[in-house]
This record gives sequence, structure tokens and C-alpha cells, in this order.
Amino acid sequence: MSCRCFGISRQAYYTWYRRYQADGGEGLRTRSKAPKTSPNAFGIALLGQVAPIDTIKKALVDQGFKKTVVEHGTTVGIDVEIVERNPTDKDVGFVPQAKRWIVEQTLGILMLFRLLVRDYESRPKSSESRVRWALIDVIARRLIGQTTSTWRG
Repeated sequence: MSCRCFGISRQAYYTWYRRYQADGGEGLRTRSKAPKTSPNAFGIALLGQVAPIDTIKKALVDQGFKKTVVEHGTTVGIDVEIVERNPTDKDVGFVPQAKRWIVEQTLGILMLFRLLVRDYESRPKSSESRVRWALIDVIARRLIGQTTSTWRG
């Protein structure tokens, strides 16, 4: 018998075979493709880390975060504001919005650092340290008046 007779690819066969070897018949059940972590869990963990810093009073987050992050922010003493797009600007094209621009600018700055974009770490501590180094670089450049290098060189 071949995979072609059953209308499946060899890759699908070997995937199912490995699952059967590892978990028996239970391994052949359909598995969820939902992500194992959510942005909300990340946001709650991040707020928990920055809560001891007394100077942080407000956080602007993208519209991907839900109200659980806002509620957790109030429990730790940080005002969390979800910055959403203006629905009336949908057909107009790009229209900069003051608070949303801050969030997008921060994400754009992080995109300049190649290791944060191309190298995916399995340990959150490694990614966290790289984000810290990237932001330290940005702050240091602003203090000495040097512009941040672009991806063009």
C-alpha cells in the first residue's frame, strides 16, 4: 500500500506515524492549531515586570490586546490605553494618529535590529535581553544626538 492509494502525502503519513508511535491512537486525533500563548498573556506578564518601576504610569498598547490587560494594569497601578485605528479613515489610506504613531514607531525601531526580526529565540529571556539592548542603543543615540542607522546602511 502506498500513500497515493489513500490520497495523502508522504509528509502527512510520517507525521501521523510519529504521532502514533509517541501517543498511540490518541496521537491521531485532530490537534488544535491555536497558538500556545496569547498576546494577552504576554501583556499581563510584561505589566507584572514593569509594575515595580514607579515612573511608569501609562502604557499604550496595540488593538490586539484585550480588556484583561487593561484590568491587570489597573490592579498593578498602570493606566493601560488600547490605541485603535479610526474607523472613518479606513477608505482614506494612511492617516497618522498621534498615539498610534508612538506604538508603530516603537515597533519600527525594533525592526531595525536584525536579530530581533530574523532570529527567533525559544527562550523569552533571550528575546527580552535583545529588546533591552536595542532600546538602550536607541536611547544612547538620542542622548548624544546621533541618528539611528537605517536598514539601508
